Amino acid sequence: MLEKINNRQVDPKHLSSFLRSRNCIDDSSVDNCLSFYDIIYVIQNDTNSESNRFKTEYIDQLEINLTLAYTDRQLCEEQIQEGQRIRPITVGMLCRETKSKSIEVVGLNMDKDLGMTNFENFIFVPPFDEITGQYILSPRDEAISLLSIDNESHRFMGVEATFFSITNKGLVTFGSEERQDYLNNLIDNLSFVIPRIPQPKGSANIICLLLNLENSIEERAFVRDYPTFDNYTEVLFVNSELDLLTGNLSTIDYDGASLEGIYLPLIKRAKGRLN
Repeated sequence: MLEKINNRQVDPKHLSSFLRSRNCIDDSSVDNCLSFYDIIYVIQNDTNSESNRFKTEYIDQLEINLTLAYTDRQLCEEQIQEGQRIRPITVGMLCRETKSKSIEVVGLNMDKDLGMTNFENFIFVPPFDEITGQYILSPRDEAISLLSIDNESHRFMGVEATFFSITNKGLVTFGSEERQDYLNNLIDNLSFVIPRIPQPKGSANIICLLLNLENSIEERAFVRDYPTFDNYTEVLFVNSELDLLTGNLSTIDYDGASLEGIYLPLIKRAKGRLN
């Protein structure tokens, strides 16, 4: 399953009902989209308070709070109240300021048309897990395999990564039909979240899905060409056979004896993709 959203176990795909129109992240064209380094605007509350530092909006239907941000200062000015002020901030810095122990959500360009709250888009902020030393989208007990990563080597080599892991551990009590419904729902949620995760540019940028399920058919269902928030980020997959796959099922050769043997092919690949 996915990690909790704003400390609540909700399906992030339900946020799609609050989108007011098709947006650039879902389109084949990514022109004029935001990136990790673009400036947006937030409304800062009383600076003496660390909780709810930036203005938020509570979504009653999902029982979660979203941090509000605007791509245009004028849109932000329409929402400001006494005792608040507008602060320009990069997308990346806002992600760092709002991260917590669960996945957090930034709502972009909120509007309340005829009393209906809607947004131009959303940004998802994965939590940083202190135990594994990685950004993760799945609960910590599903991400035990990440403990094998040498965090110092990871940091020294400059690869930016976000991980999602799924195993049979949480599925053993499901019947076959219930299991399939669960996996299909999870894929729908990942399809909504993955294109909305910013990353700082590294020597390579990956969102990696670690798949260890009952059979290759179940695992292959997760493998697809997901769009990403930043054009330098790529979604990769590791299956139960330890194959490293791209979204079109191509295999990336690597040497699993060390992190260097895994990361060097990814860094070389990243250079080729952007040239």
